[in-house]
Amino acid sequence: MSYDIEVIDDPCPTCGHSEGRYESNITTNVREMMDLAGANFWDLQKLKGDALCEKIAEVLAFLMDEANEGALREVEPSNGWGTLEQLREFMLHLWIEVDALDDPRLHVEA
Repeated sequence: MSYDIEVIDDPCPTCGHSEGRYESNITTNVREMMDLAGANFWDLQKLKGDALCEKIAEVLAFLMDEANEGALREVEPSNGWGTLEQLREFMLHLWIEVDALDDPRLHVEA
């Protein structure tokens, strides 16, 4: 099972069309590491624009902090599906895309 996320803009008030800007997915096995980082993919759906970018940056900073690595490794799946490295890479790419788009209407759908 995976989290399939799409970064989209708000629907057009006239026609209802939303434009997808970025898509990715990652295994749900990363859930416990995300919880330790203070977020989950459902929380990210509630945020838009700068607030979304800031939350992703907070999560990424936690994941990259060597002081947190021991706790993160403890909840890392032993089967290799959803490693800390995979989650770091996933969140880094998500942050890069959201930051680069710099659109206050952007939000995540999971």
